[in-house]
Amino acid sequence: MRRWYSVSQLPATPFKARVLDLNDRQCTVPMMEKGRSYRLMLEQSVYENASSLARALNLSRSYISLITKAIEILDRPRFNALLGWHIREISRSRRVKVIHLRTEQAQRRRHRDP
Repeated sequence: MRRWYSVSQLPATPFKARVLDLNDRQCTVPMMEKGRSYRLMLEQSVYENASSLARALNLSRSYISLITKAIEILDRPRFNALLGWHIREISRSRRVKVIHLRTEQAQRRRHRDP
């Protein structure tokens, strides 16, 4: 709520919000996943540079730079150990299975909750 409140105090400034019922540590996970994804796209030259990635995602270049730099720092072993995050690599085929499972779960929820 405090992040929402801070942003809501900016007069006449539209913003997108993703409401999650999670604590701060749990909210970090989606941000980390985005940052890793953006960094991977840049490392693998899916996009030419951060500016082209930002344009494609309709985000600011500064946001892309900020989140990828944060991930670069947080991915260091010392930070992972300190924060107690456990990152596990999974195979491409396993990722595809997880994506399909999450898609199916989302579809079931949509049909269950009109």
